[in-house]
Amino acid sequence: MRYAILSDLHANRPALKAVLADIASNGIGEIICLGDVVGYGPNPAEVLEIAYAKIHHFILGNHDAVIAGKLSSEIFNDNARRLIDWTYNSLDRKAVKFFSSLPLDAKGGNFRCAHGEFANPGRFGYIFESGEALEAFNACKEQILFAGHSHVPGIFVMGNSRTPHWLDPMDFGIEDEKRYIVNVGSVGQPRDDGIRACYCIYDTEKKDILFKKIAFDIEEYIEEQKRNKVPEAPTYFIDIYHKQAPRPIREILDFHRVSAENSVKSNVQTMDLEKAVARLRRTRLILLFLLLICSITVFILVFGYSSQKSAAEKAKVEAEKAKRNLADVSDEIKKLQKSSYGSLVLSKKTIPVKGEFPLEIPDHSDSISETNPLADWMITVSDASSHKVSVEKTENENALRISSGSGGEISVSSKAIPVEKGMRFNVSGFITSENFSSGNLEMLLEQQLSDGTRKTISLTTIEGVKDFNKWKKLSMTISSSKPIQESGDLFLTIRGLFKGDILLRKFCLKRVD
Repeated sequence: MRYAILSDLHANRPALKAVLADIASNGIGEIICLGDVVGYGPNPAEVLEIAYAKIHHFILGNHDAVIAGKLSSEIFNDNARRLIDWTYNSLDRKAVKFFSSLPLDAKGGNFRCAHGEFANPGRFGYIFESGEALEAFNACKEQILFAGHSHVPGIFVMGNSRTPHWLDPMDFGIEDEKRYIVNVGSVGQPRDDGIRACYCIYDTEKKDILFKKIAFDIEEYIEEQKRNKVPEAPTYFIDIYHKQAPRPIREILDFHRVSAENSVKSNVQTMDLEKAVARLRRTRLILLFLLLICSITVFILVFGYSSQKSAAEKAKVEAEKAKRNLADVSDEIKKLQKSSYGSLVLSKKTIPVKGEFPLEIPDHSDSISETNPLADWMITVSDASSHKVSVEKTENENALRISSGSGGEISVSSKAIPVEKGMRFNVSGFITSENFSSGNLEMLLEQQLSDGTRKTISLTTIEGVKDFNKWKKLSMTISSSKPIQESGDLFLTIRGLFKGDILLRKFCLKRVD
């Protein structure tokens, strides 16, 4: 298993998106967040929404504990208190409920995770000194301890001397006779004399730990601070970015360890990461077991039938019947994973002149399904039982309503138009939401090439969907620096993983080259 372990997102959307993009390219099985999803940064609601959709396991951080009402903001310094109070006012009760449900630590085989200290995770003490590291080792039996909180990545190593030694961050292999405390650094508020987000990858099979430092758009972060009117406070990595001399780490720490009597308590037991991962494996085993049972059934039926036939007929019947039944089993397993309503409608080979090309939503009665698809559109869902797709009239125009009850992934693709190298297009349309509680959406322009492969030409994340109580116009234009590179068919796709309803209408493509 390859784990991505990250901490201290601190409402920094550009940094989180950059880190998640890097994680997607590294073959990660599970993502663990060691706390402080919010605080400091200008996008608490958006970052929480993205994190909830993409990260598998969460631990409570001290900033999160304030939102949950388990810790007073008075324990923070003045700057941090102003920011955490602003953050609290930017979130709703769902955020409070989410943070209230998080455990203070997690264990997984030979490793354990906490936000800060391990002897009493609810005190949120820092691990800076050798004595603090020794206290953590004595409190836990696991070989590897992962923490965040200080925003400074690095490693405490302890061998036979029983004296922990601090090392700057480096990739390393785990030695059986040694123990390690790994501070994974911070995604949203780096404080290691650099301006890059930091996280770790732990490979349990290869027994190695890698530190990953990822650049992100700091100017975008600064602009969002201004746009959202975040209370001004000195920010360590922005000081470095502007080539100012940053203050020592000890001077900018926002938090002092609370007393044992006032430490945060949680009614959630320590998260068992191995059990959580095992649930997914059990689901896969059930599917394999289903395939095995069907295969045995096929064999029994074929064997019984073949006893009444000649040798030549028996061989033919066995081959044909096995082929049909195995195909049926394969189809059933695919249905458990994904269902497609309709197929991608390719274009006639006539290159469009300049102008608009409406992607109309046709009239359609009843719910859209595999047996009742929508003309000229392809809809793919990961869980057919919890998704409902239909067409309804809004403002005298047809709109596509997509209802998701489970948060499973869904994608909607339009009919295609032919394109050639050098062309550029703009796509626009309107979206609104109802009862949208969590998740994310993306709008893409994709191209199907002559060899049948699909290629993403342009992509944008649709932000703030839950606040779209009125129709909001979406627009995206293929960059002039990256126009269409080869001939093929261009089509619009809107996809996401969310809970609630969205409505789409009046989409069209327009040539702009």
